[in-house]
Amino acid sequence: MKAARLVALLSRAQVVSELSDDAWLELFEQACQCRLELVVGDKFASVMPPSVSPQWSEELMSQTLQNLARCRELVEVLDFLEADGIHALAYKGPTLAALAHGSPTLRTFDDLDLWVSPEQYRAAACCLQNAGYQFAGHPVPRCHLIQAFETTLIHPERRVSVDLHRSFLPPSIPVRDEVLSEYLQQVTILGRQITTLSNEALLVLLLAHGSKHAWREIRWLYDVHCLLESQDMDWTLIYELALESGCLRSCQVGLHLTDVLFATRQISELFWPDAVARQLARRSLGFLSNERPTLGELQSYHWALCPTLRSKARYLFYTILAPHELDLAWVDLPENLYRLYYLLRPIRKAGSLLSK
Repeated sequence: MKAARLVALLSRAQVVSELSDDAWLELFEQACQCRLELVVGDKFASVMPPSVSPQWSEELMSQTLQNLARCRELVEVLDFLEADGIHALAYKGPTLAALAHGSPTLRTFDDLDLWVSPEQYRAAACCLQNAGYQFAGHPVPRCHLIQAFETTLIHPERRVSVDLHRSFLPPSIPVRDEVLSEYLQQVTILGRQITTLSNEALLVLLLAHGSKHAWREIRWLYDVHCLLESQDMDWTLIYELALESGCLRSCQVGLHLTDVLFATRQISELFWPDAVARQLARRSLGFLSNERPTLGELQSYHWALCPTLRSKARYLFYTILAPHELDLAWVDLPENLYRLYYLLRPIRKAGSLLSK
């Protein structure tokens, strides 16, 4: 595994005193590559050798200041939205850092993830534009807000990006927003109460999100581990949410991987992995060891996550038939003609295949 030493250290399977100066330097590079430098630096700052401590301290200070700036921006963005009557739910980023790691400054994050109801999605995007944010990528197709389950808006001066979601994950991935968004809690960020998902709903979403990406990054698994270690969990509720959201297998895979890598002890027997989940976990360990999965590997992984014919049919529809952002970029239709993309998509795909 690319970061086997890092995993061993975070799981306390390796004694810190055994590390040489060169090993610490290698660990610093691995932590930065895996985006776990804040966590490792906070845990082991007192025992780092002088050869690596200054580099780590400089990186920690830089990342901490960036996190604090993004926390301030989160508060301002939520205020903008609430002033327009838009109720946004913050998840991942600062709120996940506070819940899983104990502080919004102890997890590296680049953007702010916000979820709003589909009915308020367009209004939320307009509100952020009025506050100085701009859509990432130019020009933006006219049907973008109809097609995209998320859109990224960037403030050119503050250099902060907001990922605005109308659904937590792409529609091809089995998870039901209306189920998870019913379970909420408040987290304090810079003195402000911010609405986020409950511990149980957040765990299910993290597991579904990691499985969407085939768990190719260690930091996502470590987030799950830390959330389980730091928060009380109602495992019966988690199981019910996973079943109702249609992502039980995703939860089995993620929890099994977390236990394998970090020896997490709190996992319920309700999530004992079946044969398919174990096979997917082994594939993810391979992705952690090598390069990220190819598109074909990722699609076969997603297919295996779908346990029922209905979920497989849904995956095929949104993967093969539903309009894609590439279709919108190919022909920029007005919103009232959006349905024509269902006819244009196979034409574009056929042309792409013939040109190869």
